[in-house]
Amino acid sequence: MLSFKFTRVIFKFARLGKKFGLSCYRKILKKAIIWPTLFKGEKMTDFSFCNPVRVEFGKDKEKHIGQYMKEAGAKKALVLYGSERVRKSGLMGVVESSLKANGIEFAQLGGIKSNPVLSKVNEAIELAKELGADSVLAVGGGSVLDSAKAVAAGACYEGDVWDFFTGKNPSAALKIFDIITLAATGSEMN
Repeated sequence: MLSFKFTRVIFKFARLGKKFGLSCYRKILKKAIIWPTLFKGEKMTDFSFCNPVRVEFGKDKEKHIGQYMKEAGAKKALVLYGSERVRKSGLMGVVESSLKANGIEFAQLGGIKSNPVLSKVNEAIELAKELGADSVLAVGGGSVLDSAKAVAAGACYEGDVWDFFTGKNPSAALKIFDIITLAATGSEMN
C-alpha cells in the first residue's frame, strides 16, 4: 500500500513540475521524498540495496568505452543501437574506433525501437551467440539498454528469453555496457 501511495504522490508532483518548469519539479520532487506527512504515519519497510554499477560521467567519456570494456575483460561485443542518429551524429564512429583500438571484436544490430519487440531481442540473441559475444554494448536510450539486458541474459540461456519476464531468474549473463544518449531513462542504473 505504501509503495502505491508513494508512486501516486511522485507522479502527482511530477505532473506539477512539468507544468511549472524543471526547477520547480526538482524542488517539489525533493520535498515529496523527504516530507513525512505525505505518508500519514505509515512506516517504510526496511530494505538493503546493492547496485554494483560503474558510472563514468563527463566530457568525451564515450571515447574510452573500449578501454572500460577491455578492463572488464570484454573481447567480443554485440553493439545494439536504435536509430541511425547515432551514426549521423558521429557517436557510432567514436565507439567503433574505441573498440578497435582496444582489440574488441564486435558486431552491430540497429533498429531497436521504443517499447522494443521480442522478435528484435531474439534476433540480437542469435547474433550474440553466432559471434560468441562475451558482452553487449547498448548505444542509445532506455529501450536499447533494456533490450541489451534481455539479450545479455538470453544469450546464456537455451530456453525462451520470455521466461525471464515471467518469473525465472537468469543464472548467467553477458557483461553489459552502455552509452546512454537520453538523460531521462534511469535504465543505466540496474
